[in-house]
Amino acid sequence: MPHALPVVEFAFPGPLRDQIVEAIQSGMKTATSSLVYECEVCDEALPAVGDRGTVIDPSDAPLSEIETVGVQIVPLRDVPLTHAIAEGEGYDSVVEWRAGHLRFWGSPEMRAELGENFVIDDTTLIVLESFKVAR
Repeated sequence: MPHALPVVEFAFPGPLRDQIVEAIQSGMKTATSSLVYECEVCDEALPAVGDRGTVIDPSDAPLSEIETVGVQIVPLRDVPLTHAIAEGEGYDSVVEWRAGHLRFWGSPEMRAELGENFVIDDTTLIVLESFKVAR
């Protein structure tokens, strides 16, 4: 069955995605991060306030609808603690947030999307997106 809104996918299928979806459903996760470069490579528009999407479960059944309520683009070195905590993945510091995201962005799956030569450093532009569960 097609979804009325675009499907919003977090991470790749598996335990991390399941954890993230659970955090959204519980209200713990109200923010996410992505790379500006990823949007460029995948030919996707940057998120914008008012964007809506459907969060799905592992069987592709719709779980909830989220709405983007804030978007900020900052260099990696400037990601604030408030954003790291709002990601709802248990980060207590920006250092923890950064380590977790560098592992993800350096994973084989992301390297396949970004290209082997992509390098992340303090100046890499990060999209900080805040959202709310709309229904």
